[in-house]
Amino acid sequence: MGNQIGMAPGARWIGCRNMDQGDGTPARYIECMEWFLAPYPIGGGQGDPLKAPDITSNSWVCPPSEGCSASTLQAAVEAQAAAGIMMVAGAGNDGPNCSTVMYPPAIYAASYTVGALVTGSDNIASFSSRGPVTIDGSNRIKPDISAPGTSTRSSYNTSDSAYAVLSGTSMATPHIAGAMALLWCARPELRHNISGSRTALNEAAFFLAYKQCGTPGPPNNVTGWGRVDILAAASPTPPECPPGSNIVPVLVENFDGVTPPTLPPGWTATNAQGPPPLWVTSDSGVPMPPAYSSPNAAFIDDPAVVSDKRLDSPTWFPFEAYWVRLTFRHNFNLEASSEDPNLGFDGGVLEISTDNGNTYQDITAVGSFVNGGYNRTISTDRGSPIAGRRAWSGNSEGFVVATVDLPYSLYLSKLRWRMASDNSGSNEGWRVDDPYIYECHFSGTPTATPTATATLTPSATPTATVSATATATATATSTTTSSATATATATATATATSTSTPSATATATPTPTATARPTPTARPNVTPRLRPTPPPRPSP
Repeated sequence: MGNQIGMAPGARWIGCRNMDQGDGTPARYIECMEWFLAPYPIGGGQGDPLKAPDITSNSWVCPPSEGCSASTLQAAVEAQAAAGIMMVAGAGNDGPNCSTVMYPPAIYAASYTVGALVTGSDNIASFSSRGPVTIDGSNRIKPDISAPGTSTRSSYNTSDSAYAVLSGTSMATPHIAGAMALLWCARPELRHNISGSRTALNEAAFFLAYKQCGTPGPPNNVTGWGRVDILAAASPTPPECPPGSNIVPVLVENFDGVTPPTLPPGWTATNAQGPPPLWVTSDSGVPMPPAYSSPNAAFIDDPAVVSDKRLDSPTWFPFEAYWVRLTFRHNFNLEASSEDPNLGFDGGVLEISTDNGNTYQDITAVGSFVNGGYNRTISTDRGSPIAGRRAWSGNSEGFVVATVDLPYSLYLSKLRWRMASDNSGSNEGWRVDDPYIYECHFSGTPTATPTATATLTPSATPTATVSATATATATATSTTTSSATATATATATATATSTSTPSATATATPTPTATARPTPTARPNVTPRLRPTPPPRPSP
């Protein structure tokens, strides 16, 4: 077994020692939480909130033997959440009985509390503490979520290069801290949004129905919302497309049908400010990799002078749509502050025109990011054409996905990827690949042709009766499973009968023959593959 890097290999790490060889005190616990709010130099000095961590992993408890009561650390933990710091805490190893989540910080609503599963299974580890929390009279459901926590290879404290195989909620807790870091990379709009981030992980978790300590939930007092599934949390499922409708493409481009630096037909590049180059297609160079779907992507540089460089899409519009969604991949390394993770100097924005290119506004004016939204605010003191706006800036460290929900009522629309730089500093640039706009297109529910009956005009004497009846029924159904299989059936039945009872003489004037309406053909559903909903696990 090799030494693996961990859940979030790109994360940077700081730490605060709150124990002396395994023994802590409330004062030391609070001192560390205070330090995380605005880390200050060893020996004292001015704290800097810009150096505060995004997430803390807390595999410790403060029992009464160390001087903690139920409320001792509550204000300090709530201050972490108020500052946008996600505090992840181990539930403790006092299971299997109920109400064994009984020590701070795991007992608090502001802590994101983690239970331990037997690694490689969906069985709760026997030692994992259970809820509800009764020590403070709240009967709060805990843990919040669960992760693997047995036979886990981990770094160890005997040396700087030591590893050990360990079990405990102390092993499960870093899984969740790392998963939260990955979530914030994939969906930067959730960064420091404590409630929204917890909801995203909770609702994407694989639910495990345990009745041991109360109702099976979700959530429940054994595994919370279930086993963490970070891929599901970072990859939202498309909205439902109602029966009788289909997902159809509106705009699709991969930039691969041309030879660099030529742009595909209908795509235009302009520099509103600054020197060449303009947006081009590219199959090499930085930032790496050069394309998400080889060989080409659209590319623009990030110069050390003020510039405003724009890439405009062809005109597009949805038609008879329930909803419209845009996804694209991009790889950016644009000049940003190394001190303030929320501040950018050069940045990229996505804009939209709803009047065929006459005017543009930020995409968020009409749509909303599902994931991959803007991650920084552009500085206002360096001359950037997009100063003060939210934008993509810094280093994405490879291609990441952005998804935007758009109104269904758009008409003659264009998209604009806009890179703006300021008057100092430069970086590698911005690559955009695979923009894809698709809609849930209303196809209508097929209806049967009404029954047509032919009648006769009788003569003055003996009569003849002729009846002709035609009926047509048509059904078209489309069913999508997790493997995106479309099933369509269409049937039509036409029946005509004619009866005549003549007397001595009869003349009849028939009406036109009724015909059945052609049966429509159901369009195959091309919905992207959905994540299947697993059945609840049987109660143990």
